[in-house]
Amino acid sequence: MKLKDKFTELKSRDEGALIAYICAGDPTPEATAEIVRGCADIIQLSRPFSDPIADGPTIQASAIMQSDEPAYVPPLRNLSPFS
Repeated sequence: MKLKDKFTELKSRDEGALIAYICAGDPTPEATAEIVRGCADIIQLSRPFSDPIADGPTIQASAIMQSDEPAYVPPLRNLSPFS
């Protein structure tokens, strides 16, 4: 579903959107898939990277944790609730 369509749907029900930012693989790839499938109206799913200095402390902690103990993160498209 396109973002425009999701916002139109929510507006027709007079609802706001719950938008979540998730660092893929945190705490585990399996948990990420579960979170993606039932978490929010809109999800920004990112891959952890080695220099999260521009992000806030929560995202930094998640990315640093992933770099300390790297986990296999499947291709993000495989985590889609629509796949």
